[in-house]
Amino acid sequence: MFDCCEQKGFSRKWMVWLKNAVTEGTLSVNINDELGPHFGSFKGAKQDDPFSPFLFNLIGENLAKMVKNAQSRGLFTGMSENLVTEGFAIPQYADYTILFIKDDP
Repeated sequence: MFDCCEQKGFSRKWMVWLKNAVTEGTLSVNINDELGPHFGSFKGAKQDDPFSPFLFNLIGENLAKMVKNAQSRGLFTGMSENLVTEGFAIPQYADYTILFIKDDP
């Protein structure tokens, strides 16, 4: 993800902010209206974080580029050639991504 941002020309200041937002978040668990101690997430933004859709779109855009590159090299074929240009669509909703690829044993 960070490499993608650098390739898109994000500034150094933005990259530091992005890394901090993704790797230095803290969480706590609420049980019966009592908050437990805070602990580090270290694994990205949580699902309800307003930053999550941005990260999802950023990575989704790069996934689409990787798929087009793989198709142009003949590594796989999409399964909807009669419905979608080049036969490949990447449906995405919320935090789910589906790849439809022709089976080629």
